[in-house]
Amino acid sequence: MRIVKGFKKEKLFTDRNFVSIGSFDGIHIGHQAILCKVRELTYVNKGKGIVVTFDPLPREFFCKENLKVITTIDEKLKILQHLGVDGVVIIPFTDKFSKIEASDFLKKIWNFFHPYAIIVGCNHHFGKDGKGGLPLLRAFSREKAFQLIEVREVREGERVVSSSGIRDLIVQGNMKQVNEMLGRTFFFSARVTKGEGVGRTLSFPTANLEVSSPRKILPGRGVYVAKIVLNRKEYGAMLYLGKRPTFCADGHSRCELHIMGFSGNLYGKNLIVRVLKKIREEKKFRSAQNLKDQIMSDENTARKIIKGVV
Repeated sequence: MRIVKGFKKEKLFTDRNFVSIGSFDGIHIGHQAILCKVRELTYVNKGKGIVVTFDPLPREFFCKENLKVITTIDEKLKILQHLGVDGVVIIPFTDKFSKIEASDFLKKIWNFFHPYAIIVGCNHHFGKDGKGGLPLLRAFSREKAFQLIEVREVREGERVVSSSGIRDLIVQGNMKQVNEMLGRTFFFSARVTKGEGVGRTLSFPTANLEVSSPRKILPGRGVYVAKIVLNRKEYGAMLYLGKRPTFCADGHSRCELHIMGFSGNLYGKNLIVRVLKKIREEKKFRSAQNLKDQIMSDENTARKIIKGVV
């Protein structure tokens, strides 16, 4: 898969370009429906499938509340490659770029790609203030004589699948529904750092995790069942996200992982943590023994979830 940053003189491909444009945060099953159409058209027409995306996301750029992303740009590129995309253009979303009129943006797309077809979702918007939409895109496709494919929204139950909806579910800790909407297990990357050793005193040693990207969204506070791979072997794990109210009053958030059936030194290792399901909310316990008893119960629940019993 070829990657280009911005609209440069260098062209990705010269003929039969099938282009999709969007933020693609999370690359959920709605995005996958669009990319499936791209892949289908490129196969039938012997063309190239190209994704135009943005970094940071437009919503990230404009959001004053420090919006977190479902997939970092590196994660997004790996997933796109896995899905068979031939090329990706990453547009740096700057203040200057945010002021480009919708019609001028379409001209840039035309000059850079001369697309054979453009494939987008049915609620696609672009250009300054998001004023560009499907009516403008339809008119432009008739003017330039390329095919415009509009892919319908995807629903999971009664909910329309969207990146913003998935972010809300992640914060709520509803990982079962998150994973259904993503079409895969939500994951994050982290480095193991030295902790305070509290888990070891409870007979449940934990790896203290430093999440690789501060832009990455994480599930809300609580205890979760997770999976990791170490030395090509998969392990079940319990993930804790919270402020350790039983032991600490400093208000600092922690991200800790107890790996079931593993013993060894993990300091400095980089892990990919896949989050399956929430076990319980964060809670302050009256004693260390009460907490230990609860962790034992949590581990039993986690093992059942991993085995598919719960």
